[in-house]
Amino acid sequence: MLTQSQTTYNLRNYQTELIQKILDSWQSNLRVMLQLPTGGGKTVLFAHLARKFAEKGMGVLVLAHREELLPTFRTPTVTWGAGGL
Repeated sequence: MLTQSQTTYNLRNYQTELIQKILDSWQSNLRVMLQLPTGGGKTVLFAHLARKFAEKGMGVLVLAHREELLPTFRTPTVTWGAGGL
């Protein structure tokens, strides 16, 4: 559920295509890697994928090799997508 401090974000066409490719690839591969340049929307893609899993009652675990990366996953863009972190 969105709160007043959270906003919606419309995916760009390439992001929508990438999400579908990731989901399709998971049908036959256990490991899938996505690579995008800086500003390509990796965090937004993660939020949408996490939300899809959460809607199905599946958990989402975020691991990072650096503590400095974790606040990124608590921003409004990610929180609305993942249902809260």
